[in-house]
Amino acid sequence: MYNLVIADDEQLVFQYIQAVIEKNHLPLHICGTASNGKEALRLVQIYQPEFVMLDINMPEINGLDVAEKIREANPDTFIYILTAYKEFEYAHRAMHARVTDYLVKPIKPHDLVRILKAGIGQALKMRIDKTHLEQVEKKLEEQYPVVIKEQLAELLRIGSRDEKVLPLLCSLSHRKNFKPIAVCAIGGWHDNENGNSVPVRIHGGAFRKLREYAVIIRKGDLQVCIFDRWNSQIRCMLQSMIETYETDYNVSLSAVVYMKHEEMLSFIYKRAVENCYIGMFWQLKRFIILGACKTKTIADNSQLDLTHTYEQFQQFLLDNDLSSGKKFICDIFQEMQRLEYPRNLLLVNIIRFGCDLLDRYGRNVLSDEEVIRAKKKYISDINNTLSAQAALTHVNNLIDMLTYDMVSTQNNADKVVESVLEYIEANYDKELTLDQITKEYFVSKGYFCRVFKKYTGKRFVSYLTEVRMKKARELLSSGKYTITEVAGRIGFKDASYFSTVFRKFYSCSPSDVLPQNKMKETSAASSKEDF
Repeated sequence: MYNLVIADDEQLVFQYIQAVIEKNHLPLHICGTASNGKEALRLVQIYQPEFVMLDINMPEINGLDVAEKIREANPDTFIYILTAYKEFEYAHRAMHARVTDYLVKPIKPHDLVRILKAGIGQALKMRIDKTHLEQVEKKLEEQYPVVIKEQLAELLRIGSRDEKVLPLLCSLSHRKNFKPIAVCAIGGWHDNENGNSVPVRIHGGAFRKLREYAVIIRKGDLQVCIFDRWNSQIRCMLQSMIETYETDYNVSLSAVVYMKHEEMLSFIYKRAVENCYIGMFWQLKRFIILGACKTKTIADNSQLDLTHTYEQFQQFLLDNDLSSGKKFICDIFQEMQRLEYPRNLLLVNIIRFGCDLLDRYGRNVLSDEEVIRAKKKYISDINNTLSAQAALTHVNNLIDMLTYDMVSTQNNADKVVESVLEYIEANYDKELTLDQITKEYFVSKGYFCRVFKKYTGKRFVSYLTEVRMKKARELLSSGKYTITEVAGRIGFKDASYFSTVFRKFYSCSPSDVLPQNKMKETSAASSKEDF
């Protein structure tokens, strides 16, 4: 099966060609249709089809201009021109664009089938030849495990010295004396149908004109050019190529040029690649030249660490001010973008932030299993994110989930109070405050005070005091602990203050409850009676 892209401003043409292909059982799949030349170029870039049909007279870019651009980048593509014109001028231009054939509208079915079958036959022969060539290349690769460009990329990656790298550059450039002076890394992305940014692989032949001045290798989806000559003319040429590529293929590019001085080439290569990936992650559409060749540092990283801003963000949630909370997070992202924060460092921070949210609040609105599942999904989503904007979306989605559940919890007041009473019973021996409880249960102070008084008939402090005093009386009556020990066991740091609260609550002092004192009182009372 072969892929076919059709570009025509008439919808009926698509339907007609599709019907002829299906009726004659031709091994062609229409992978994309376009109504203008610009869209046709974009589809060819995405699908890399073996066959392309172009209407000669289309909006924005006509068919012959599109054919020339496709032929320049894809010399083996079968290109057919659809036209209602028979003038010599168009036929001459079609020959210049090296189109495979042309069809005059209205297209006759047998003409369409004839030229497509001829093209399919040639494509099949080319595929067989290509398979044979690949088999030969595979044997060569078995003899030489790493081809020269791959070997060069690997040496640069591991930080090899220039003495090992320069011979490969000389071999690839066919120049005896190749002295690298600059490294340019180019990466790109485009927005898919869902509005998400997706990295694109820069076409191998897009910057072929630079081979006169540079060795071009690939690093993942990036195109990396190592120049041994650099001047304003070359810079303008490179910038023009980047702008043309963006326009033709509807993508955004981030290009970083590092000038070489005394540093090793591998150092400059890594800096260019790293900064290009940072530009892609933050979607910085740019062309920059960095001449100092010093690693860009990030000032005051700790101030941007999301864990250090947790209390402030928490207050937004407690105040039910979700919009301000999200703006707060967005402002942090914008500051990180300004400083070109590395992707890995950003992801570590927001993973920690999200896990803190789930650990501190998630357990109050989700089951333990749901918290674990939510945490695993969040970490996976963040680690697989390709852009900072996508990472921010995942953070906001987590906030929305928790705040939605928070509203549901607040509306179920009896469960909130029941949970708090259990918490007090289990933690009365610790320091408990209203602030702690409201933060622990993700509710506002005003709301909590109202529902707690409604369901218990007491204020929070009064209820906590009652629980502690009952437990204190129980401990004192056992005779196992001193007054100071009992005070510590129910959450009082000061035994004197504990005694004051106890006397106020029971109208007697803690010592009156101790068993030995009760025995003395009983003995004294008996003596009086005997007397």
